[in-house]
Amino acid sequence: MITKGENFSRARLVNFKPQSGDVIESCNLAQLQPHTPVGLGVAGLTYRNCNLVNCDVDGIVEHCNTTQISRCGNLHDGYDCAVDCEHVTSSESISVDGVLIDTLYEYADKVVV
Repeated sequence: MITKGENFSRARLVNFKPQSGDVIESCNLAQLQPHTPVGLGVAGLTYRNCNLVNCDVDGIVEHCNTTQISRCGNLHDGYDCAVDCEHVTSSESISVDGVLIDTLYEYADKVVV
């Protein structure tokens, strides 16, 4: 069976129920967290022209976006990050008369392996 043009991103992943040998074409399966298992344990799947951001899949992958991105909660809603999280690219302390008043942080999302 061919599944074409469906959106299974984030919470919709529960609706993704492929069968062995299916072709998944032009579907969005993007997930919040890097390396989210998608369709694992189903043999012979083919993903063609799909958005597989943050997905770990088995099978054949043809012309798909397979990037793994760790997104910063200080830049995007829906992600949890501390103020001094792993996404900090630089920080600057602001002191008055030797007393720390504030710290300014710059953040960036990270591409992960």
